[in-house]
Amino acid sequence: WKDRQWWPVVTPIVVEGTLLSMADYMGHMYVRTGTPEYVRHIEQGSLRTFGGHTTVITAF
Repeated sequence: WKDRQWWPVVTPIVVEGTLLSMADYMGHMYVRTGTPEYVRHIEQGSLRTFGGHTTVITAF
């Protein structure tokens, strides 16, 4: 029973000509209802590091 519970997640599928696992496909199609703090920083164009400095991200 426990060995078989992960088979739907690791099943390979082809989506638009690309080989993906079902987990990748579900993650790709997942719509966030809430945004974690680190994602908000990246989407704003800066990522605050542990040292307190701000790193500007220019590749959007």
